[in-house]
Amino acid sequence: MVRKLIVISGPSGSGKTTLAKALSAELGIPFIESSTKPLWRAWGISSHKEIITKSQVDPAWGISFQFAVLQHRKQLVERNPQMVTDRGPIDNWVYFLMQSSHHTPNAISERYLEECLDLHRQASCSFILEPLPTVEHDGFRVTNKYYAEMTFQLMKATARNFVELSPYNPKTVFILSPYLPQQRLQHALDIYLTTLDNQ
Repeated sequence: MVRKLIVISGPSGSGKTTLAKALSAELGIPFIESSTKPLWRAWGISSHKEIITKSQVDPAWGISFQFAVLQHRKQLVERNPQMVTDRGPIDNWVYFLMQSSHHTPNAISERYLEECLDLHRQASCSFILEPLPTVEHDGFRVTNKYYAEMTFQLMKATARNFVELSPYNPKTVFILSPYLPQQRLQHALDIYLTTLDNQ
């Protein structure tokens, strides 16, 4: 089976899952959710804010959790050669940087980065969503707009770095502005189909 892996990254509440489900329906490629929520119960957490807080209070817990999230997403990719997913290695690296890197030895950070790069290189097409003007408060998300903007800027920088660190297998990452949902979907479809034509 030909691998078709479409990865959508972005700050909390930017519409990743909504777009991933819409692309899945249009392209006939299964949608696979890759949020951290399936891990929460085992790790004793119930929200994104709690992840941030526990990572600050117990750095070793935070580092272990970040590796668990990365392993979870790698397993999803291994089990699903064709999928549209609503998080990816760019999300992994950025949240690792923001929440755990200041407590982490360089060698461990470099190992985490290499694993993120390996996962990124498997993608057929990757997107980063700009933050929406307002974020729906669902009791789980971080809704601070400045936090969302910082996350987005780090994701853009990470995308550039991932391309530079993959000279023999560069994977362009496309930025999608906060259009109306149908416009954003059409833009993503156009980019993906063009990407297929160029492969």
